Amino acid sequence: MTTPALAMVDPLADPDTVLADYLEYVAALGLSGRSVRARTLIATTFLTSHPDLRDWMTRPAAERLIELRRTGAWPLLCHLIGRGELRLDLELAAVKNLTGLGRAVEDRDPDGFAAVRAAGLALGWTPQWIETVLGECLAVLLAWHGGLVSGVSADTVDEFDAALAATQSIPATSRRAYRNRIAGLRQMLFQARIVDTPPRRRRWARSYAQRFAEVPMADAIRATLLRYVTVRASVLRPKSVESLINDLLPFADYLTTAHPEVTSLEDLDRNHIEGFLVWNRTRTWRGQRAASGAGRIISKAVI
Repeated sequence: MTTPALAMVDPLADPDTVLADYLEYVAALGLSGRSVRARTLIATTFLTSHPDLRDWMTRPAAERLIELRRTGAWPLLCHLIGRGELRLDLELAAVKNLTGLGRAVEDRDPDGFAAVRAAGLALGWTPQWIETVLGECLAVLLAWHGGLVSGVSADTVDEFDAALAATQSIPATSRRAYRNRIAGLRQMLFQARIVDTPPRRRRWARSYAQRFAEVPMADAIRATLLRYVTVRASVLRPKSVESLINDLLPFADYLTTAHPEVTSLEDLDRNHIEGFLVWNRTRTWRGQRAASGAGRIISKAVI
């Protein structure tokens, strides 16, 4: 005789169970009696008005934001989203301050977040930037997509990136910030061996090969520099890779102009390096700044 499969239990099906579980969580926070009573009243009132939270989450984001400000029910929703019982939509994420969400999501997968945090430290990034990527990107991704860090793939990040791009209510400044955090997340996930795909440059950016093809140089030098940049790109931020390329291209330009006999980096000696350092102090801007620089010498910081 075959035993019938157990039905999946919906954690949001019974508002009374949702309330009881939430109040058990609140009781363990170490809050004052007054704060516990306030949260109890807020959650009870909100669940009485909205017993079907998934249905409530389908309402326009602006309408939900107004009600959250009026009722103070965000801690309840944040708890449920953090546990993976309720999904966060990016329309609400675009207009709502997501206070507490990072901690709530990390609490459900501490090992996964620890692995990505360790990867960020291994890359040499500052703890502040690492926490920004974790709390304001990875946590939002998991709140939107569901699941654990170990289940995140390169496709998951691509879908998240595309969904953000399609969310019209996200301000331009927030959109740029998300792009930077997503770039950082891709590198941390790759460093942590959670995804096997090395970070890619933005689709609309020129490829590394295109960048190096724009400057005349010997084929062997171009191949060596391109291979070096490609390897370093797997562990650097996109802006750091751009800085690296911008440092290498002038050197290649110098060799082609001043030492055309050098066709491989194996032919370099001390005189070539010292000559470049002298030349570099008097060179003009190149690339996008060449026109605006109009012959001006590069800044001391660039030198």
